[in-house]
Amino acid sequence: MPSHRRPTPHRPRAGPRIKKAQAAKVILAALKLMRRPVSAYEIQASLSDRFHLAPPTIYRALDMLMDEGLVHKIQSLNAFVACRHVGHADRTAFAICTECGSVMEICGSGIDAILESCSHQLGFELHESNVELHGACKKCSTSEKVRSD
Repeated sequence: MPSHRRPTPHRPRAGPRIKKAQAAKVILAALKLMRRPVSAYEIQASLSDRFHLAPPTIYRALDMLMDEGLVHKIQSLNAFVACRHVGHADRTAFAICTECGSVMEICGSGIDAILESCSHQLGFELHESNVELHGACKKCSTSEKVRSD
């Protein structure tokens, strides 16, 4: 029986294809090394010399890592960071430096309490929250003060 599929042109790959679980391990290791928020495409570029990871594979692995609480998505940047407080059950807020791009995790039951209290006062049933603070980190705000003096 003749095939109706057209042959696909051979595209050389930089590295071997890997499965989702292995991709997740590789991506998590890369995020830990980068120590800053990065997009899925930046992850792909950083690993391209060793692995062939298509964007859908990266996104599926990132979803898996987020479900496991090992990675956070910084919504305002459409970027990802490795969790620095693995196993922490409370909501996490993020302080994002607009000068250097660093991201600091803010964990603690205080965030939960404030959000739950505000929601309760409004008669609002909170399902999900995303708290991101944008400003200058200590290092950048100190260097800005030094420059302005």
